[in-house]
Amino acid sequence: MKNISFTLLFLATYWMGYSQFQMDCKITTSTYNTNYRMVIGEKASKTIMNQDGMDMIMLNLMESGVYTLMPDQNMAIKLNQNTLDTLEVCSCSFTKTGKKKQILGYDTEEYLQHCKSARGTSDNHVWIAPTLLINPQLITPMRQYISSASTRPSGFPLLMEGVLSDKSTVRFEVLGITPIKLSPNELIVPTHYMVIEN
Repeated sequence: MKNISFTLLFLATYWMGYSQFQMDCKITTSTYNTNYRMVIGEKASKTIMNQDGMDMIMLNLMESGVYTLMPDQNMAIKLNQNTLDTLEVCSCSFTKTGKKKQILGYDTEEYLQHCKSARGTSDNHVWIAPTLLINPQLITPMRQYISSASTRPSGFPLLMEGVLSDKSTVRFEVLGITPIKLSPNELIVPTHYMVIEN
């Protein structure tokens, strides 16, 4: 379940700029719904979600790696390369359909996204806001797996609907987006946390 959520977050990651935002998002598949919030700075991001009844906080620091935070235990687990290597790698292509619509005040363009991986293929309709420019390395642990497809459009997808490689349906949507000013302490591992390498 966690790998599916990370993969879906990865599929929603096509950004190329540097800004500060708060996004409320939702992923719906044929078997579950997941709501989560992201705060994104220039060199770090934090994702807060609930997985199987447990709150998860993931902190992605461009200069030092990806951490799972556990505030109740004052602990952070740093994900190592072996953990990251278990996540699915996709190669995607994008074809513009010519359709346009406005979502959350942003002009978007529709693309057909076709992805291949060792598990099979997936096809999605993706509505991308070309003016919403954010660094793709700040979204998920799969920052090193971002597809190098030459047809990848710039901007961020605000809505994605389609079928995954296991033939289950998926819908990713941004429910709200707000430009924000982050405090310097918002996106760091607290100094009193014990850090464990995984």
